[in-house]
Amino acid sequence: MPSVFALVACLPAQVPQPPPVPTDLPGLEGGGTDPLWDPEALPTFWFTTYDPDWASTLWSMVPNDEDCGERPSISVDLRFENPMTGQTETYVDVGLRWRGHSALDDIDPGDRVGFKVGFEEFVPDRRFHGVKKLNLMGTEGDATLMREVLAYRVLAHMGVPTPRTNYARVIIDGEFMGLYPLTEEPDDTAFLEAHLGDDSGHLYRQGGYCGGRAAFLYDGEDTEEYVEIYEPRGKTAEQDLAADLIPMISCTVSTDPADFENCLAAWVDEDSWLSLAAADVVMPDVDGLIGNGQNFMLYFDPAMGRFRVWAWDKDQAFAEYNLADGSTLYRAAPPWGDDYANALGNRLIEARRETYCLRVLDAADRIHPSTFLGEIQELADFLDGHIAADPIVQYEDWSLGLDDIRALVVDRHATITALAEECAPLP
Repeated sequence: MPSVFALVACLPAQVPQPPPVPTDLPGLEGGGTDPLWDPEALPTFWFTTYDPDWASTLWSMVPNDEDCGERPSISVDLRFENPMTGQTETYVDVGLRWRGHSALDDIDPGDRVGFKVGFEEFVPDRRFHGVKKLNLMGTEGDATLMREVLAYRVLAHMGVPTPRTNYARVIIDGEFMGLYPLTEEPDDTAFLEAHLGDDSGHLYRQGGYCGGRAAFLYDGEDTEEYVEIYEPRGKTAEQDLAADLIPMISCTVSTDPADFENCLAAWVDEDSWLSLAAADVVMPDVDGLIGNGQNFMLYFDPAMGRFRVWAWDKDQAFAEYNLADGSTLYRAAPPWGDDYANALGNRLIEARRETYCLRVLDAADRIHPSTFLGEIQELADFLDGHIAADPIVQYEDWSLGLDDIRALVVDRHATITALAEECAPLP
């Protein structure tokens, strides 16, 4: 349905000032330096679509017969309220589209949906406070609006390159859409520049729902056999898989233990792989590296000459109901099948079991109830008023989901700590 505040009379060259956000909502006061990612900041995005039925337009651009078809963007104008300066910044011809693929399968028009915001869609090479794209997370299946934010805190503690995250208020054509988790795009050159200081290496994105699960199995030398699962991103081209990714997979599937050790030394950054696997099993998250073999990035770092990994899309974290009965400390197996076990990840854990168990203890300590429950409560206190005013999220669902996360943290910490202590080296 079109917004009652739709600004349809405005010319495309104009960016009108929408009505203000409700003033009784709590926010975090300024005092930091980064308007997007500083925890003291609460940015506000005002989008103007010039379309009285913009939601229907976006839905019409989602292919009905192809779950993983392209999601085109519409051109919108943006007024960004900078919480650091109090000033408003104007950006025209910004790309806006629905975010997600599998998530859209179970959502009807009118439900809460996430957005992908692209600043290069219609204006080449443009940056917005250092980024090319932003994600306003729909948090499908997560009424708490917390899982992704909490998961990234754990991953940052583990030293894995981690997308920055925050919250943002979203207004479209004057209609307050609610508070959205705001996350950094993890798969472009802007991310590499910000986190690694170098975007010259080859970057691959495990394609999640649309790319199949990454089993790290060798399937010959033809790049076409790999490119859908390990998508080239940034400056990387399909032929680059033949230079590093395929040789890495070919080497690490060797059955000879000595060869495997040599392959690890030549191709794999063990620190990031073990840390990401440990964090996923502790939280847990079945969509991770050693769970469903999905939602992670591979980067051949030219500085170290090996592959690093990091995660994206952690909305299934802290959801133990997604674990199969046969899940273990070494594999967060999903209940819908174990056909795509990560051959390289599992073999690495077996070869470095004691080191891995120490990483698990480190991740478990990060969610220790004595401190982590306090973080959850602080976040809940901030979100409370926003949830009460949210046009879609139900307060009761949010409260119940919050209780679920609290209970999981207490149980998961105790269970995982006891298991990891059995295999960690003695002091």
